[in-house]
Amino acid sequence: MVEATAIGSALTSIKAAYEITKGLIGIRDAVVVQSKVTELLGQIASAQESTLRSQERESALTRQVYELEKQMAEFKAWEAEKQRYQLTDFGGGTFAYLLKSGMESGEPSHRLCAGCFQKGEKSILQFRGQNAYSQDTYTCPSCKTDFRFGVQRDPPSHANSGPGGKNAWMTR
Repeated sequence: MVEATAIGSALTSIKAAYEITKGLIGIRDAVVVQSKVTELLGQIASAQESTLRSQERESALTRQVYELEKQMAEFKAWEAEKQRYQLTDFGGGTFAYLLKSGMESGEPSHRLCAGCFQKGEKSILQFRGQNAYSQDTYTCPSCKTDFRFGVQRDPPSHANSGPGGKNAWMTR
């Protein structure tokens, strides 16, 4: 009976050792699993970061393509608009762009500042009147350049020129 008790006690001890070993294996497996989960989460975070950077680059490229397409459309529109005008010498070495005949599209005839036109701007010259030399004077509202159209002519003489022979047009 001692042997049966000893065997029973040994079996109980072996069973307890087995349960402890099983528990240790479970703990070891949980630590390994936790380590792998942590590693996996790190990889997922890295993938998300790469994806976010790619999306940001794609977004920047999309904006750049949009801006380039917009510039291209503006360029094409300006090229078409430029075809409506012709550089014209209005005498006295004064040049401006004049709306070509047949290209009015409902607009009245007008002149554009040559300097602004070369910069890709359409600035319609504004009439200011005639000067003493019988030239039409215009001003560009954009760059403020003054234009004198026509050949300079001698001012009209006045019979009553006043003291010292000065003409009235010179004293204005």
